[in-house]
Amino acid sequence: MWRVVLYVTPLSTALFVVAASVLALVLTLWRSRAPGPARWTAGTLGSAWLLLTLAATLLPTQPLGSGGMAVFLTPGEGLWGPDQLFMDAVERQMILALQIANAAMFVPLGILASTTARHPSVLRTTLLCAGLSLLIELAQLLMAAGRVVDVDDVIFNSAGALLGAALVTLWTRATAAPKPSGRHAAGPA
Repeated sequence: MWRVVLYVTPLSTALFVVAASVLALVLTLWRSRAPGPARWTAGTLGSAWLLLTLAATLLPTQPLGSGGMAVFLTPGEGLWGPDQLFMDAVERQMILALQIANAAMFVPLGILASTTARHPSVLRTTLLCAGLSLLIELAQLLMAAGRVVDVDDVIFNSAGALLGAALVTLWTRATAAPKPSGRHAAGPA
């Protein structure tokens, strides 16, 4: 994950958000015209992204059970906690980049889960992804294999899923055909 963090810049973040928006728009338009194939493709892509996410977050950096891990249960502790006084600007920037990468990792999950659902819900998708993130952190804790267990990861992963699901909802509403209203809704009398 740290190798990814080195490439988190304002430009790469903006390009990622644009790419995620385009993905959400394409899948939303496709789902409105061919729901079955679009949902199947989104499910397949979602499964592949989930496997990639699990590999990125659960592959041990040390032998299982060897300890060597940090646990942060206070939100914002990495950026604003007491250790922050001893960090230089580069360290704070790296932690912020890590959290942006954590959010970005779950944006596609939010998009793909929303596209796969018969009746997409931003809340359901966000809660599903938050639960997944919590399970990942719990697995990292139980593995005791050099991973950092941090509540901020759950918060930023959930924020990424929320953004992904919101993009699908936004594009669904923006591309929906207008519904007739008023007295002309029923047609000519």
